[in-house]
Amino acid sequence: MSQETSIVMTLSDKVSPALKAMATNTRAFDKELEELERGIQEVEKSQASLRKETTQLRTKMVEAQKTVKDAERDYKKYGDEISKSRLEAAIQEQEELRSALNDSRMAMKENEKTFKSMVSAVRNGSGQIRAAGSVVEPFGGASMLTRFAGSGVGKLLGESLSQSISFGLESSLGQPLATAVNEALSSAVSGAAMGSIAGPMGAAIGGALGFVSGGISGMVTMESAKDDAFKSYVQTSVENELSAMDQTLASGSSTAGSREQSRLAFVQRFGSDDAADDYLEQVKTMARGTNYTYDEIVGYSKTLLNSYAPDEVFGVLQTLSDASAGLSLGESDVNVMIQGLARMRTTGKATQEYLNYFSERGVDVYSALADATGADKSQIANMVSAGQISGETAAQAILDYINKTFGGLSENMAGTYDAMVNNLNDAQAEIDAAMGEGYNEARKSGIEEQQAWLDGESGEQVSEMYRSIGAFKASLENQKEALTRQYMDEAMEEIDRLGIDTSTEEGAAEAGKMLMEAKIKAQNEYNASEGAQLMLESEMSLIDSVRENTALNTQYYDAGYRLGQEFSKGRLAAMDSDPQFAAIVASSFGAGSVVDVLSLAGGQSESEDGKPAATGLERVPYDNFPALLHEGERVLTAAEARSYNSGSPVTVTGNTFVVRQDSDIDAIAAAISEKIRMARLAGVT
Repeated sequence: MSQETSIVMTLSDKVSPALKAMATNTRAFDKELEELERGIQEVEKSQASLRKETTQLRTKMVEAQKTVKDAERDYKKYGDEISKSRLEAAIQEQEELRSALNDSRMAMKENEKTFKSMVSAVRNGSGQIRAAGSVVEPFGGASMLTRFAGSGVGKLLGESLSQSISFGLESSLGQPLATAVNEALSSAVSGAAMGSIAGPMGAAIGGALGFVSGGISGMVTMESAKDDAFKSYVQTSVENELSAMDQTLASGSSTAGSREQSRLAFVQRFGSDDAADDYLEQVKTMARGTNYTYDEIVGYSKTLLNSYAPDEVFGVLQTLSDASAGLSLGESDVNVMIQGLARMRTTGKATQEYLNYFSERGVDVYSALADATGADKSQIANMVSAGQISGETAAQAILDYINKTFGGLSENMAGTYDAMVNNLNDAQAEIDAAMGEGYNEARKSGIEEQQAWLDGESGEQVSEMYRSIGAFKASLENQKEALTRQYMDEAMEEIDRLGIDTSTEEGAAEAGKMLMEAKIKAQNEYNASEGAQLMLESEMSLIDSVRENTALNTQYYDAGYRLGQEFSKGRLAAMDSDPQFAAIVASSFGAGSVVDVLSLAGGQSESEDGKPAATGLERVPYDNFPALLHEGERVLTAAEARSYNSGSPVTVTGNTFVVRQDSDIDAIAAAISEKIRMARLAGVT
């Protein structure tokens, strides 16, 4: 049943009598005190502006810190100039915000000093009045300092003191906890200052209410920060995965395309698809077990297959892998040694040049050839010069020596970090290539159709249109340049006619001005030309056409909007969609949290993990939700809950409100509204 709502107020004007008394008894001090009061009001106004500015700067600092972290992550990931520029810009913005925040804090400290000196002046003024035998009590028994407290000066001091410790809180507690604690303290001090007009008891009650109000605001701040972190995590996770998928597709498509080309080359070499596929499967196996990549083995194979049989190639590569492990050789070193082996076997000669390919990389070729020929090591050089050692003998001797000296070392190297990373990359490349193969195969049909379209009648028509468009654009450029030349020539003729000496500073400045005017005139005339106007009308028509067509269907343009909406949703959206998550989140808020404050029932419910919500829930998150109720509590239907949340009339009677100035009316109404709202949220009916 609805109830009639009425607010009964008794308005009492105590300002005029107070001012009259001050004018009568303290005329000598009246002007000075009024100036002090105006000064204090100015300080309060300045301080309020600075507090607002500081809060905004803190919020921007939190965002800037996140931007810097994101930019650092991107720079570490990509390492390109764009990422570097973004990181530098983010750091610069953070430094500018930090500087602005420090300036704001210093200004607030200066205001505090000014305020303290003003309060001291007020105290001195009150003492002088008392000494003269004219103790003024302008507010019906309240002292001058009480008057200032009631008018908001005490609030100013409290907020200033609270703000002065905010830096220490942030430094020790971090954000957003520092802001939450500071809001609670600031509200407590402000509440006490506002309540001081009613004496010590009023100050205590005001401080308590202010602390509760500030605590609620602080908890909202903390939960809001958590929700922002939650939304940021979701958005970053989704965008990272989408970006990673695009990169995988691009990399896989490139890898698959390259491998398709390589396969064709091996089919040509081996004469059949099956032989090529079998060989390339062995390439994949070796790439996963050695320090070679798939592409390296394919490249080495193209050289070795000119002088080795297919089944011999992998043995040679395994031997050279052992040499790489024992001599710490890189890809270029292995490539040089493969070139040496291939040349010796192809030419049949073992020259000093070919042997140097190996000796310069740590292989003792003279010992290798001495072991193979049975000759003394000191004789090998002469035997090579005399052509007594064939290229095939030398190549095999070197491989045998490597097997004898370094054999098996590649298996040991496979357990090192770098080798494991390389093998992991090979495995990942195989997976990426699978996506690329699927994409490339499906894309081929589209490419063929596009190629046929471009080669057909439609493509020819587009070519003619493009040719005409290009000619039109060129004519516009020609017209613009011609106008520029014309006006520049006229300007230079005018400079000569006026006899301006461009070798002087004054002459150069005047000539420069005239040339710039000439260019602007040329640009203006070009803009008014028929061709430029046709281009403008064409562009405006395009905008209008796109706008009208896009408006026909929201699906044309709302993809980004819908994604933005989803990214803006936080943990409460997850609670609506997942009952189990709802129970976890509700229990994670804990006693005294925002969820508890907004509870409509005091019953105890249990989530699936057994954690109770003893202070109730704002809404039942899913059907058949279990709850343990207590005597005297209520459970509302959905319809009753909606009616309950919509509010009911409230009657406020038996109160006397003192209005000192017009702004007090709005302040009283706002305070009553806030108390009613807090009572409703707390379950008071």
